[in-house]
Formats: sequence, structure tokens, C-alpha cells
Amino acid sequence: MDTKSDAEPNENGSNQRINNRLASASSSHIVSQANHVASRQNSLNRVSSAKYYDIASTILGGSGDVEEVFLNAAKNGNSSKLEQLLEQRETVDLDIDAKDKRTGNTALIWAAKRGHSKIVELLLRNGADATLCNYEAQTALETAFSPVRTLLLDWLDKQPGNSEKLLLQAAWQGNLAVINRILRENPRVNVNCQNSEGLTPLMLVARDTLLFERLSKQLNRYYSPVQVVEQLLEARA
Repeated sequence: MDTKSDAEPNENGSNQRINNRLASASSSHIVSQANHVASRQNSLNRVSSAKYYDIASTILGGSGDVEEVFLNAAKNGNSSKLEQLLEQRETVDLDIDAKDKRTGNTALIWAAKRGHSKIVELLLRNGADATLCNYEAQTALETAFSPVRTLLLDWLDKQPGNSEKLLLQAAWQGNLAVINRILRENPRVNVNCQNSEGLTPLMLVARDTLLFERLSKQLNRYYSPVQVVEQLLEARA
């Protein structure tokens, strides 16, 4: 009996040592795994950073300002450079509606002003906002050569979908047909949405009426600002 009694503390002590050993080994394993994960993440971050700088260096060609390079490509008709930047826009953090620091021109305004139809179409296809103004309160439409002007006006009618951006442009152009289609297809569309300059559809439809009245006569186009306002108000704008 005494022997058994003496053995129990030894056995309990052994079990405790085993448990301690397991706990220690488990902690070491966890720490080792954590260090491995952290090391791997640091390596991935370094690779990602290196990849970013390689892409940026290749695209920017030595210039550190991606927006400046983008605007110059649009201004100078460099479609290959523009396409390259647009393909990597998320990687290089590019705003397609960035404004020239001196003039306030967006890439779309520069391309329209210089008559670069292919670039205008490329920018529109990638979501450039035609409602934005430069520092002289001019839009791409006002600065555009005649063929580009027609392209800008016709673009809206060809676009499927019912996004807020389309709603803003349709209101600005007094395009009742597109307004009706958007409101019909997407009854929950935010009729009080804003462009990057803080203008709502109602504000836009009232902003450039003289311009669109002139263009509607020159180009024999429908322009229905009053009816557009009525539809927007009915939709609780």
C-alpha cells in the first residue's frame, strides 16, 4: 500500500511534466508557425511593392506623377500609353477624372479639345465623366471639335445599363429617352446622386441649357430639359 501511495505522487509529477512539455512544445510550434507566416507575408509584401514599382517605373518612364503622365498621354494623343495606364489603374492608383493642376482639364477634356476621337472613346468606355468642368467652367463638349462633339453626344444613347453616372449625364444632356429608360429599369436609382464636383442631376440639367439649345439646333437633336426636370421631380429628386 505504501509503495502504491509513494508511486502516485511520482506518477502525478510525471504527468504534470508531460503536460508542461506538451504545452511548451505547442507554444514553440505556434510561435514558429507565427514567425513563418509573418516572414512569408513580409516576403509577399516586398514582392508586391517591387512589382508595383516595376510597373510604375515602366509606365511612367521616369516621371513620378502618374496623373501628369496620364493627362499628357490624353493631350498628346498617345493611345498606347493611355491604354497601358488604364489597364494598371488600380495598381498605380489612377483617377480617370484627375484634373490638370494648371487648367483643370480632365483627360477627356484634353482629348476632346485636341480632337483625339480614339482617346475620347477609350476614356468614355473606361468611365470618364463628361459632365465635369475645367477652371474656365468648360466641359469636354464645349471644347471639342465637331466630330468629337457628335461622339460625346451620341455615346449616351449607345450605353446599356442604368447607373448613376449615366443618369447624371442623361440629365445634363436633357436626354428624356435615356432618363425614362433608367428610371424604368432601375426604380431605386438615387436621383439625388452627385458627380465628383457635387452636382446632382437636377443641377446638371439646369447648368448648360444655352449650350445644349444651340447644339440641338445645329445638330438637329432632341433636347428636353423641362421634361427631364419633371421626371426627376416625380422620382423625388
